[in-house]
Amino acid sequence: SFVRARFFMPSVVEKVLIDQEVESVNALDLLSRVDLSHKHRELALEALISKTPQCINVPMLNENECKKLKAFVNSRIIDDGIDDTDGCPDFQVNISEQKLERLLSPDTMQRIKRLPLKLESNAPSKFERIGVFIRMYKPDTRPWMPFHIDNNKYTVNIALNDDREYEGGNLVALFGNRVQKLERTCGMATCHKGSCIHGVTTMSSGTRYSLILFFHSINES
Repeated sequence: SFVRARFFMPSVVEKVLIDQEVESVNALDLLSRVDLSHKHRELALEALISKTPQCINVPMLNENECKKLKAFVNSRIIDDGIDDTDGCPDFQVNISEQKLERLLSPDTMQRIKRLPLKLESNAPSKFERIGVFIRMYKPDTRPWMPFHIDNNKYTVNIALNDDREYEGGNLVALFGNRVQKLERTCGMATCHKGSCIHGVTTMSSGTRYSLILFFHSINES
């Protein structure tokens, strides 16, 4: 299925996700070739050209917390799930908010939940629900994630290992009128608006782990 996805990938998208030539691609050209509904394209364009922050990086988890979550996903990962974004195997483990709090701590969970307020001062202090999963990327299983927007108000993506531990697998996003690569260390949390287009470049070697939290508000737009 990833072979098929690569075959039909537009050249400008392939240049970023596969060839990893991030800085040479025009963000508007890339946006025009991402498969989005009219509504989602308008939201993504608004996020791209906005002068207000759409994405922040904040240190969040320590090394032991990251190791605990990687061990958790390694003991439970299976390949029978299909990702809604591209219809390919997801290689993720869904986890309840309560279970995540037990694996980490109530204090750490509260710090994670406050991240949307660090991004936007008018963000809700409480959300209708928070979806949580841990994803594993490998060259031969889940090699990349295509560009997309999330169907939720805010997303928190926490790196469970350092970018230097694998080749490729960079988080890239469209904001500030350009395509940007987000360099991250172990435990770094990236909080972005759901309307901010993002993806993950192809893995060349190693294993990439990330903890994802989807913050859903009552009236999402």
